[in-house]
Amino acid sequence: MKFESKEDMMGLCRVIHLNAKEKGFYDPAPKREEVAALFHSEISEAVEEARNEAPPVYYLYCNGAKLSLAEAVQIMDISKEKPEGELIELADLVIRITDWAFFLGTYVLSGWKSFADMYARSRKEAEKLKWNDEAKTPLEFYNVLHRLVALDRSYGTIISRIANYCAIKGWDLEEAIVLKMNYNVTRPYKHGKRI
Repeated sequence: MKFESKEDMMGLCRVIHLNAKEKGFYDPAPKREEVAALFHSEISEAVEEARNEAPPVYYLYCNGAKLSLAEAVQIMDISKEKPEGELIELADLVIRITDWAFFLGTYVLSGWKSFADMYARSRKEAEKLKWNDEAKTPLEFYNVLHRLVALDRSYGTIISRIANYCAIKGWDLEEAIVLKMNYNVTRPYKHGKRI
């Protein structure tokens, strides 16, 4: 699925937030510092996937093997399985950010018509700031994300950085968001966790 218009992007934000509400994540509404901690946890999970050199998206098979998306589709019903990987953790971070921003009434994606537009804008911004993702290691990239979250920078800036990183890697961030959202819909209240 591609989000090719501003309406698609706003619809994505709305669906993400409604799912979070349905799953109990606003019962009661979280505090900003709690949400920031969850942002940091997603970044840390992405770091671990990068350090383990795992595929950007994979599924665990019954024998513990990590199957790529293409391999998993051939032998599993992936609609019932949890996607894993560095790209999925970045998609989780985008999901959390858009959910929180939608709750606050901050439409982080409202200026963008599509993910393609987001990639183009984030590249222009990176060039203007002389921030070249291609020269950065994954750990340097994730350090930048941690700093942006800690400084409570614009959510749009954080998503732009993620979109730029994914574009450079040749990863489909949109597909990863859809995969993770499809899985999240099947999960229990608060995803089976206390917080």
